Amino acid sequence: MIPRNDVSIGNLTHVGMERTENQDYYGYYEPDDDREFDLRGRLIIVCDGMGGHAGGEVASRLAVNTLIETYKKGTDENVLESLRRAIEAANRAIWEEAQKRPELKGMGSTCVSIVLKKGMAYFGHVGDSRCYRLRGDEIKQLTTDHTLGAVGIRGKTEGVLSRAVGIEPHVEVDVTVDHPEVGDIYLLCSDGLSRMTTDDKILEAVRACGSNLDEAARSLIALANAGGGRDNVTTILIRVDAAPASQ
Repeated sequence: MIPRNDVSIGNLTHVGMERTENQDYYGYYEPDDDREFDLRGRLIIVCDGMGGHAGGEVASRLAVNTLIETYKKGTDENVLESLRRAIEAANRAIWEEAQKRPELKGMGSTCVSIVLKKGMAYFGHVGDSRCYRLRGDEIKQLTTDHTLGAVGIRGKTEGVLSRAVGIEPHVEVDVTVDHPEVGDIYLLCSDGLSRMTTDDKILEAVRACGSNLDEAARSLIALANAGGGRDNVTTILIRVDAAPASQ
């Protein structure tokens, strides 16, 4: 990932301590053309597939690739609606692929995405992959987990997803917006990180690495694995280094 110099990025994915394959997948899109960049901004995605070895890997890759291709072809300047439609397209792509290939039936994926454009941050997500904002000495979860526990259903199934990409023909996508400040760090991660540690430990690990986001990504992977590493784990950190010239 080599973005323009208004942001810095660190990223890493790991299979974890118990899995034999990595069903997480992530993607990045930033137009080379300045006019196109002004229109679309930069898009970053983390997806966590499910549905067995083949299904989970297919679902997460298909989600990321479809989302990017749909978003980059869009002409609507409403970023939230563009994100929503792109995730809905990913949902259809996964659902339709599963109908054609019985061995993939039931596959799906979580999805958390961010678009940084002209001094704003836009989010679209489904599932329990998360986006955090680290600002100063505070960490804030900006997305809401779509799990049974998050909607008040407790017990053994509380970690079960209540919403995912590709499981049904249609999906409800959450979209929201944030106002970045210079120095903010946005963290996109699969639940292989968030279920293995706490928000405070995430903040502490990132701050201990200073300005080195690659080191911070490695530190978060180590934190997840030290906490049990029961799942694949993916982390992408995006630091806002400067206000955009057009702001």
